[in-house]
Amino acid sequence: MDRTLILGQNPIFARNAVAALEINGEIFKQEEKNVYISEKYIVTSCYGHLYNLCDIEMYRPNYEKQKNYDWSETELPFCPKKLRFKFCPKDKSVIPWIKIIKKYVNDKSVTNILHFGDADREGEIIVRIALGMAENKKPVYRIWAETQLPTTILEAINGAKPDALYDNIASAGYTKMYCDWLYDINLTRYLTLKINKPNTVYRIGLAQIAILNIIYNREIEIISFKPKKYYTLASQKVSINDEIELNSKHKFKISDKVRAEYLAANYTHDGAKIKKCKYNKRTLDRPRLYSLTTLQNEMSEKHNFSPDYTLELVHDLYEKGFISYPCTPSEYLTKGQIPTVQNIINILIKIGFENISIQENIFNDSKVEYHSAIIPTVRIPNEKEFNEMIEDMRICYNRILYRFLSVFCNDECIINDMQMEILVGSENRENEIINVKGQKLLQKGFLQYDGQLSEKQLPELKENDNVNVRFELVQKETNPPERFTVKTLNQYLENPYGNEMDYEQLRIKNIKDGNEIGTVETRANIIKMLINWGYVILDKTTYKITDKGKELIEAAIQFHIDIGKEKAIQMQQYIQSVYQGKKTTKECVIYMRDEIYHTINSTESN
Repeated sequence: MDRTLILGQNPIFARNAVAALEINGEIFKQEEKNVYISEKYIVTSCYGHLYNLCDIEMYRPNYEKQKNYDWSETELPFCPKKLRFKFCPKDKSVIPWIKIIKKYVNDKSVTNILHFGDADREGEIIVRIALGMAENKKPVYRIWAETQLPTTILEAINGAKPDALYDNIASAGYTKMYCDWLYDINLTRYLTLKINKPNTVYRIGLAQIAILNIIYNREIEIISFKPKKYYTLASQKVSINDEIELNSKHKFKISDKVRAEYLAANYTHDGAKIKKCKYNKRTLDRPRLYSLTTLQNEMSEKHNFSPDYTLELVHDLYEKGFISYPCTPSEYLTKGQIPTVQNIINILIKIGFENISIQENIFNDSKVEYHSAIIPTVRIPNEKEFNEMIEDMRICYNRILYRFLSVFCNDECIINDMQMEILVGSENRENEIINVKGQKLLQKGFLQYDGQLSEKQLPELKENDNVNVRFELVQKETNPPERFTVKTLNQYLENPYGNEMDYEQLRIKNIKDGNEIGTVETRANIIKMLINWGYVILDKTTYKITDKGKELIEAAIQFHIDIGKEKAIQMQQYIQSVYQGKKTTKECVIYMRDEIYHTINSTESN
């Protein structure tokens, strides 16, 4: 009997495919570990990355697995004409899996194969490589599922398209893998041998070294900064039940302390009054849905979650079917998703949420490049499922759910913008105008679910009203540039040239053109590597370079290796060009080989 083999990216995908097919009445038996067989289907999976590219030594004609080779024995740069893969089991239990995959790929009853990898370029090549190593000759079709819900997977199975239609995605994935390997393995060995520190390896990657250099340069700016102390004047006093904070524009040298004290005394004596007062009633725009980056930023700011930890949490939620595909750069949905969103809204209303309905402005096809924004699915966790989550996962899920509720909230959020010009001091002697802004909430709207006002509330005063003041001397000093936080580094990597234009237009343009360092799918793991390699630490929400990180950057500079952001951006542009069909993987690999030859050979000649 003819069967279809479904090869998932990992065991969870395999079990989810089985659950989907059971909706159609398929009855499965588990024949062996991670293998499910029915009348029409055989379902099994990879275990994530089963294969990696070979180390340099494995290209030796007489390679011995157990031998410890000295890196200095290999002439660099090393750029083989054809790259090879090796099996890399995470533990002994995974070793039989390649035999299982090969067995069923070549099973005579299997007439075609369904590729069920994640809906991204990494998922595309994980399964392709496994099929290639199993010497598959059978037709392959692609299951492209935006969620891990059984109904979504079943729909994707029924609508599976030839995997060849996804060749550009795969080519972009292979391009990144091959070029990363060439750069990483050559420059890691080259710099480690040059620095020559006992028992220390200096790992280096193209995106990693560019990001580390950005953090290093900021650290140098901070160290080089010479703060200057000065005095200013400030008042914090209550007027009509609300405090008004007034900060003078005047700055005084430390040597002018007496003059500053004199002015503070005069301001306090002469008082202050409202010169102009303007109120503007308006409706606040609803927030956008989360992209992976904006969710990572918020989880860092509010809960000190690292980007890779947030990614781990949302990927677990995705695999359990509770949220849509999370590795997305978009904060919008497509018009085709309106029926899906309506179903989610209907379910949320049934379980007690109120005042939510379709809001048209969040559906914008032009602002969705790959995947839509992160949203909950129709599978809202019940009390038991919610309680079984770890606390951090519950926090993450609630952020996604309540952002969804705020975006689709019927009620408008109405505020009063308050702007005051306050005359401080006497009109007959020294005085100044201090501008103060505030907001007053008139109707909560979406804030009942998510967010808060950006400005503090001010008392309702009118022109010529007096304002209570008590000015005091405040000693301050000029501040150095701030270290990068999770949020500010993400923003920098999304927009490394600092172009000033509409955020949404810029973000979409940078993704299309490849004008970014890393991607939304890869940045968290790139930075995690820098931390694991000992170059950077994440102190709550702030990145700090370590002595080892400084040592690596300074060695790269000493040996004239170009570690500027431009190289990493150019490589991302090449990968994006492959995805768009404008370049080939071969062209990009040749470019990277030439770059490596130039880097090492020009360094040796200096």
